[in-house]
Amino acid sequence: MLNNLPWNEPPLSWLNAEEQSELKQQAEIRNYKLGEKIWSQKLGGDAFDEGSYQFFIVTGKVRLREEEENKTVATLQTGDWFGNCQQIFADCKAIATSKEVVVVCWNSALWKKFVNSQIDEFWTNSLEVEATEAILPVANSPISLPPSAPSPPIISNYPFVGSGNTGAACLTMVAQHLQNPVQLEWVQRQLRGQKPKNLIEAAEKVGLVLRKLQVSWSDLRQLTFPALLLWNQSNQEGKNNQLNWVVAYGIKGNYLIIANPQNPDYSCEQLPQSVVENCWHGTLWQAELISQQEKFNLAWFTPAVWKYRGLLGEVLIASFTLQLLGLASPLITQVIIDKVMVQESLATLDVMAIALLLVATFESILGMLRLFIFTHTARRLDLSLSAQLFRHLMRLPLAYFESRRVGDTVARVQELEQIRQFLTGTALTVILDSIFAVVYLGLMFYYNIPLTFVALAVLPLFATLTIVTTPILRNWLNETFNRSADSQSFLVETITGIHSVKAHAAEPIARERWEGLFARFIRTSFKAATTSNISSNIGDFLTNFSTLIILWVGAKLVIDHQLTIGQLIAFQMLSGRVTSPLLRLVQLWQNLQQV
Repeated sequence: MLNNLPWNEPPLSWLNAEEQSELKQQAEIRNYKLGEKIWSQKLGGDAFDEGSYQFFIVTGKVRLREEEENKTVATLQTGDWFGNCQQIFADCKAIATSKEVVVVCWNSALWKKFVNSQIDEFWTNSLEVEATEAILPVANSPISLPPSAPSPPIISNYPFVGSGNTGAACLTMVAQHLQNPVQLEWVQRQLRGQKPKNLIEAAEKVGLVLRKLQVSWSDLRQLTFPALLLWNQSNQEGKNNQLNWVVAYGIKGNYLIIANPQNPDYSCEQLPQSVVENCWHGTLWQAELISQQEKFNLAWFTPAVWKYRGLLGEVLIASFTLQLLGLASPLITQVIIDKVMVQESLATLDVMAIALLLVATFESILGMLRLFIFTHTARRLDLSLSAQLFRHLMRLPLAYFESRRVGDTVARVQELEQIRQFLTGTALTVILDSIFAVVYLGLMFYYNIPLTFVALAVLPLFATLTIVTTPILRNWLNETFNRSADSQSFLVETITGIHSVKAHAAEPIARERWEGLFARFIRTSFKAATTSNISSNIGDFLTNFSTLIILWVGAKLVIDHQLTIGQLIAFQMLSGRVTSPLLRLVQLWQNLQQV
């Protein structure tokens, strides 16, 4: 067991090999049952006396209580330290609150041999980390504050709850301010301690989400309130180090409106910038109702895309230039066929060939630049969306994860990857190319209006194809997702509980179950892929049919001398520039259904 202690974490990691070896030799492993006393500060002297001890919790939970009044001061968990090296609270005792608690114990005098600035700072900082538990007044303790300097202005327009349990009082005030009233006594039962992580867990049960931010005074004006702050009461009143939670309701002029549960006037107050900066170190936790969080859908990604509108505008300009250059090839081809070949002008042919070469070269270079800008922007957008997605996942309440299988969550995250790929892939370029198809369409009308309507005759067929196949494809894709989630959930849960599977020799049953689930997924995904392939092939057929119709009608117009051969070839090239984006739009629509 001693080898499993966190020797690579402070303060044990700050000891050399010999010191760690001595700690292992003199360590004592103790086991306690529920309700047994582990340690009492009355029994030990100062931090490094012979009769004092330092404990590390291996398993279980320990509650620190006042010796006389038996009020809870803090709740400690696996991995926490307590003992005489940390002056947690006057006359405090540690009680086992789990069925079985295992601790490793050392005489504090041993730590005196190893003490250095790092270890000493660790014990001090651990008190600061636990200041919201260890230094704060005990929950429900009477508030007794000495008279202070001139009182700040009192504000009565905001909820106020006074209590020695400042964490519970602040959560109660925030909930009341956000129109989600709760009782202080109920919040106190949900709050296991005064650490930030304890408040975050309790806030979820209250229906709140807390988001940690590091800001300065100037940043406060841009924030939304309410927010929770860790307040250094000693800096305001000249007392010993005392941290407690307060609620910040907003900024009014150069004053911050706060509610300090330990305010003897039982009211909110306005504090100037100098006092705030003296008592607060820049960390706050924004609070909002879980029910009021932004709905998570495709529009949720829009702000991230809008953030890079400047770079996407450059892609738009490059696309527009490429579309204009695309007009050169049909026009030069028409000139070569109708003028150069008829007049047998080799000099003009050379000029036209050089012009085509230059246009092709410039198109290639500009296309590479557009692709570079778009790929660079897409990767930045991808990084931003990934971070935003993970933040959203971490902000979900604990109840969300408790009510769903692990595999379901993993499957949904994987599906969200498709949304990011859709937004950061070729979707934007396809849409841009489709918009600029209007330019080619105008030139087609210039060549021959009846032939243009013939070319557009396939558009209703494309629309019909999309309308018919979309609901079918969407149903199969939804079914595929559900089957994938089932197989993924079973796989993750089986691997997580592999010890139970092995212990009960349930490998054949698990394998048969997973094969059945995966077979259902394969069948539904095959049907979805088949539907998608049929739709794509029908789209290809409509494109070829459009080409055939244009050649047939165009040839008649050439025979009737209403169109030249060069114009027909140029018209055919322009028609391809119009129908190709439409075909890609059909495929893009199918991808959108998957998203």
